[in-house]
Amino acid sequence: MTYTDWSLTFIQPFLQQLIYFVANVLLAIVVFIIGYLISIGIGKIIAELLKSVKFNKLFEKEGWRRALQRANIDVNPSEFIGAIIKWVFVIITLLIAVDILRLTTFAGFLTQVLNYLPNVVVAVLVFVVAIVISDIVEKLVRVTVEVKKLRFEDQF
Repeated sequence: MTYTDWSLTFIQPFLQQLIYFVANVLLAIVVFIIGYLISIGIGKIIAELLKSVKFNKLFEKEGWRRALQRANIDVNPSEFIGAIIKWVFVIITLLIAVDILRLTTFAGFLTQVLNYLPNVVVAVLVFVVAIVISDIVEKLVRVTVEVKKLRFEDQF
């Protein structure tokens, strides 16, 4: 076997695969960086749109903000929703980059995470509604106690 045969048989395919791999890694990095920057922009746009339609005022008007603060949760609703949307787009971008690298197992995991996100959103909404309901029940109990002029000492 001559050197030329040896290089054509072993080295050339190795170098071709190395160049292909490096090109895919660079492409995946570029796609992820661009996607991440776009995700940040989309999240900020959504937050600003929600602020412009006075979503925060609606949140405060209904008493949800105060109820959440009583549960030691201080959140700006517009920014919170913007951040959620940003991270959904970041995960989608990561999924695209992982798909470029042909990491199918990790892509499957990211797909499962994306499929699970609606459950998380519903759980957060249930939590917020439970806090608001508990605030309403507390107010009802306070009014009832004040109307009846009940005191704790009178019970014994």
